[in-house]
This record gives sequence, structure tokens and C-alpha cells, in this order.
Amino acid sequence: MIEYYKFKYNKTIKPINHRIKVFIPKDILCPRCGATHDYLYTNNGNYVTNSLTLLYPHCNHTLEKVKSRKSFFVHK
Repeated sequence: MIEYYKFKYNKTIKPINHRIKVFIPKDILCPRCGATHDYLYTNNGNYVTNSLTLLYPHCNHTLEKVKSRKSFFVHK
């Protein structure tokens, strides 16, 4: 990924500047892109706890689930 970015944009990707002390083992690589230790950061563990709310785009009122079908839900 780093070589591709350098080839396409002629710029280098800078390593992460950790503002707090974190422990990431040196032998860890990103499973998706293969980034090394210098380009990784830890997740702070914040998770979204509230559920998804569907809103009507014109007036921002909440849509409620009215019917359940085999492969989709009907909201009104």
C-alpha cells in the first residue's frame, strides 16, 4: 500500500504520531493492508450502544417498522 501510494501520488505516507503511550507489538501487521507497527494505532474500545434509527429525509421524523417480510422490513 505504501509503495502504491508513493507511485500514484508521488508522496510518502508518514507514520502515526502517538499522542499517548500505547503498546503495539513490533511483529504485528495489519491483516488487511499489511501495514507495519509504525502505521498502526490501538482502538480505544468505544462502541456504539444505541440502535440504528431510520429517519424520513424530508422532515426527519422517525420511521417505524410496520411489517416483517422474508427478506426485508416495511417501515412507515
